[in-house]
Amino acid sequence: MKLFSFGIFKIIFTVLSILLCISLKKYNGYEFIFLIPLVYFFCMIFIKYKKVEYSNNISYLSIDFLTFVKYSIMPMLIVIMNDYENGVLTGQIPSSNYVQEAILLTIIECFIVFFTLYVFNIVHKEKIKVSCITKKIKFGPVIFVFFVISFLLIIKYSSSFFPRQFFVINSDYSTVQIASSVDGLVKIIFTIAKMFFLLFGTQFLIFKYNKNQKFIYIIEIMFLLLVYLGINTSTSRWNLVIPIIIYLYMLKDIWFKKSINKVAISLIVFVLFISFISISMYKFQWLFNNSSDVGIKNVTRVLASQIQEYMSGPRAIAQGIETAEIFSNEISGQTLFNDFAGSIPYVSKFIVQNDRINVYYNYLVKGPYSYPTQIMPTISIGYSYFGYLGCFIFTFLFILFSLKLGVIEAEADNIFLKFISAYMSIWLSMNLGFNTQIIFGFFISTWFPFLIIYYLNKIIILKKR
Repeated sequence: MKLFSFGIFKIIFTVLSILLCISLKKYNGYEFIFLIPLVYFFCMIFIKYKKVEYSNNISYLSIDFLTFVKYSIMPMLIVIMNDYENGVLTGQIPSSNYVQEAILLTIIECFIVFFTLYVFNIVHKEKIKVSCITKKIKFGPVIFVFFVISFLLIIKYSSSFFPRQFFVINSDYSTVQIASSVDGLVKIIFTIAKMFFLLFGTQFLIFKYNKNQKFIYIIEIMFLLLVYLGINTSTSRWNLVIPIIIYLYMLKDIWFKKSINKVAISLIVFVLFISFISISMYKFQWLFNNSSDVGIKNVTRVLASQIQEYMSGPRAIAQGIETAEIFSNEISGQTLFNDFAGSIPYVSKFIVQNDRINVYYNYLVKGPYSYPTQIMPTISIGYSYFGYLGCFIFTFLFILFSLKLGVIEAEADNIFLKFISAYMSIWLSMNLGFNTQIIFGFFISTWFPFLIIYYLNKIIILKKR
């Protein structure tokens, strides 16, 4: 019923978005922006008509929400905010013809996402067999050695492992760099160690709770999650939001089994909200320092106008198309190789970092001597390398792999495989706002090493005589 209600809400809201995009004044190539929610509306109806529904697939739920935000909410916000020129953090205004091309690419992207959902539904006709957490992952010799190495590294680089501020950060927040030639490897070990700490502790408490359903175990699970979030405090909001979403999703049968357990959820969400706000204020401190009119309305305006950058809106895609045109002689197969190889720890030291697609993109939007903070949208990257005929390749592959990992998560019978599959699945689905380098970076720095340790621990065991 909740899914049905959300579907009705999406239909009503999308119709409203179409009407607003048609009626409100537009310029600089945005005259055709109404086509984005219109195409999304028909794609959404088609999927519902074909009964493509994976309520037990976290990837589908993520894609369902992200497509609604990108193809329905974002166009509405653009026309309401008159967000037709440069972004908050960029000075470059793409010309109208590039914006029109960007709208076309957005429509292609929308078609590809829903086409992938439809194809995946045909290939996987059988229903997903949802498995509960019934098996324990043993603390084997591989995990033991890994924790020993992690513990020694934490002692040596404790100032880099533990953040200086927890949950709430201010303008004085900073991180301590790891003074090592293999700093990338050390960061990976720290990331995986934190995850294993959370999952082994949660696994222990889940089986305790299943035997004797006492509220104290819910409190301990909640406390464990808060500790994990605390030691992961950073300027990245995704490091807070995604783990909480996955954690609540995996343990939904525990959290929502009793009304009193919802108290724990409320506390976690409250902490998340406070931390999210503090990180946002940190990221936008330039607004508070330079503006004399910093009210709720002004802050809301800035955050709303950022949706084009966060969700790869027409402006960001148009800037990507223009980048491909201007730097067509520099962008080559070597650039494509550098995009991926440049995200691999240690290997990145031998890669020409200036010959990467994000660098050229930032040359355009921020200037040739700026630090490359802006990311080129996935669909624009596909266009840069393969033109209109292949612009959708990365989007198609990311969505397809995301759905497959969603099935693996649902069918997994232990918390470790569920957690990492759900994490990678959501990360892949967010290609609608991220780009290839961010997704591959997570793949190579988190998902891949996590699975290596996980499977080695299952294979290598010590047998007693």
